[in-house]
Amino acid sequence: MDILVTLTNTGIDSGPFDIYSDLDGFVTPIVSDVLKSNLISGYQLYNLSTSVKVIRVKSKGTCLNYVDLIISTPAIATECLTGFVIETIYMGDVGDLSLLPYNYTHPCPSQIGTHGCNRATFEIFGNGILLGDSVLNNGGGTTTGTTTVNGTEICYDYQNVPPVELIGGVWTGSSSARYSKYTITPSQAQAVAAVSGNTLVSFSMVSAMTTYTTNCDGNTTPHNNITWLRLTDSNGTVYYNGCPVGNFVSLDVCDPPIEPTPTPTAVVVTPIPPTPTPTSTPVPPTSTPTATPTATPVPPTPTPVPPTPTTVVVTPTPAPTSVRNDCNVVSIRNHTKPGPTTFTYWDCHGTQRSIVIQAETWIYDVCIDLDRAWSYNPYNVYITITGTCTSYGNILE
Repeated sequence: MDILVTLTNTGIDSGPFDIYSDLDGFVTPIVSDVLKSNLISGYQLYNLSTSVKVIRVKSKGTCLNYVDLIISTPAIATECLTGFVIETIYMGDVGDLSLLPYNYTHPCPSQIGTHGCNRATFEIFGNGILLGDSVLNNGGGTTTGTTTVNGTEICYDYQNVPPVELIGGVWTGSSSARYSKYTITPSQAQAVAAVSGNTLVSFSMVSAMTTYTTNCDGNTTPHNNITWLRLTDSNGTVYYNGCPVGNFVSLDVCDPPIEPTPTPTAVVVTPIPPTPTPTSTPVPPTSTPTATPTATPVPPTPTPVPPTPTTVVVTPTPAPTSVRNDCNVVSIRNHTKPGPTTFTYWDCHGTQRSIVIQAETWIYDVCIDLDRAWSYNPYNVYITITGTCTSYGNILE
């Protein structure tokens, strides 16, 4: 964000000045040696983090006093909200998803193919401030002539399929798919931020049929809860990707969400211990008895020979090989228009394989050994890791 720092009362011995922020506890100056005359006339600071809440202006030299200037929260919210993009999307068929950019993931696929009427025109609000219109009508037919305050015909099917600038070409998906986009202006951002006095913004979508008491398709009931809503800031960071219940969502426009890093699930295999080899215990020999002298001597009992021990050899059962954790399930997309590309990789058996992927087409659930290289020719592909393989084999087999 950019802010203007102005001092209205300075001492005779003050200056020059260093300017600090609370982002690092006022340790390192943002700028140094700013002249008093510049601060009196207004000194501009550019590209400050929206996390900065306090600016400290400190005199150097004879006078060492400082003053802390608090940045108003609405000003911060205005900076964050300006350029926010609101997209409302409806997909008429599951195959439509493969035509969208790779980072567009449908949050509620059960809604795909469930809409076919002209009762889906909505006005979008932020903290109660009207921002723009969303039109997802796809029933064809004629218009009633009733319009919103922005001039949108409420019951009209504008045939607004996903545009060239989004998908990189002419839409070839279902004819019932619809797409609306609106970018928040600086004046709208300022008005929205002034309502709450903080960086929280409540977005809502209100049916234009209800607001303007309009009958579309011979029906007065709007078609709610069919909207895929995406909210991104001016840098393209996704703040919200969902299907809000009641077309309503609230979020901090200065606090981008942190995407969690998926942790692969390790498969632990406990080896079966081998059966120990038993040892045969020999039978101890019987002691030699002493002969009792008689007239006729009795021959002594021969000393028995101890039996030879028999060793039983038991081969232990080998422990099963643990499942490899470096094989991942991926989805692959050829995102280049001219034609098919060949993707070559190594599967979990250690076998090299090749897949031909047609232009603008996804291939799902492929198990790849990530320790070995893959290649593609002649066109580039997108690869998205979606999970971890839990057994040997290629899912495509």
